[in-house]
Amino acid sequence: TPYEEGDKVAIGSKVYLCEGKFSMVCKRFGPQDNGGPQAWTDLGSCTGSIAPTSSPTFDPDTPGCPDEYVAGTPYEEGDKVAIGSKVYLCEGKFSMVCKRFGPQDNGGPQAWTDLGSCTGSIAPTSSPTFDPDTPGCPDEYVAGTPYEEGD
Repeated sequence: TPYEEGDKVAIGSKVYLCEGKFSMVCKRFGPQDNGGPQAWTDLGSCTGSIAPTSSPTFDPDTPGCPDEYVAGTPYEEGDKVAIGSKVYLCEGKFSMVCKRFGPQDNGGPQAWTDLGSCTGSIAPTSSPTFDPDTPGCPDEYVAGTPYEEGD
């Protein structure tokens, strides 16, 4: 990996940032190599991995139908389903019923609210992304990798 200014790496649980006027050194030297500390800033330690942003979500104000109801699916409060062109929302104090009963099953209406009808499908929001400033460990340092300022 050719590291550049701004890139972060981890060696064990230690995190380093490639930056400064000697960042071109990151292409040849690691944070713990002779010459590396000129370009790599020790940011401290980390645990775990960098978390992605949230999964795609559905905007209830976007026209379209949610996924079709599938019997046996353990639905939870807040889930929306469609049966044909009718939309239902699992909600309320009996929402645990959604795990076992569908909106039109005996006992289902106490947990499923009829939201009306729909047509088409709901477009998801964007896919998850990674924010390098989110706490967690960056990629492990690999000796011989040409790092650059910012890595």
